[in-house]
Amino acid sequence: KTLTTSEITRISNGLKRDNPSLGITHILDREFDDEDYLKLINETLSDFYVIRAKKSRTLDTKGDDGKKDKLINSTFTGKKEKPFQKIKFKNKHIQDGRFIVEWRKYNKSNAVKITVIDRKGNEVFEVPMLLLTNKPVSDLLEAFNIYTDYLKRSKIEYVFKFLKEGLGWEDVQIR
Repeated sequence: KTLTTSEITRISNGLKRDNPSLGITHILDREFDDEDYLKLINETLSDFYVIRAKKSRTLDTKGDDGKKDKLINSTFTGKKEKPFQKIKFKNKHIQDGRFIVEWRKYNKSNAVKITVIDRKGNEVFEVPMLLLTNKPVSDLLEAFNIYTDYLKRSKIEYVFKFLKEGLGWEDVQIR
């Protein structure tokens, strides 16, 4: 955590060196779903973040069983559907489906939940995607943009994979 915190800070400050007003969005996976990272990016660096939340993330309220309520199962204040003709997730091809896009305030962040529904009305994935952001989210377009921002992360991962495997960058680091 110390290493990643210092690297996030170093990269943000480096990018802003010549342009202090540059808007930076950190797109991070579940391992960064931690209040320390949220505080660092939002308050210390004054940057934006889109972080995939863990499904275990909880609210302050408790259910009848005495356990804290999970954010993913909570009531979202905004909810809209966005139809699509055809999408591909890894090896799954889904046609004539829809996204159920939900959003709500969550502490100092906004939470966005995305559920993918196939043409038969079945959920494509076992668990909806849950994202946290400090970007404004008040309608379908803003909420869906958070989702598409997060999806850009996979393209970045493919570039790193190519650099490591195709160009042997990892071998150079070892030498």
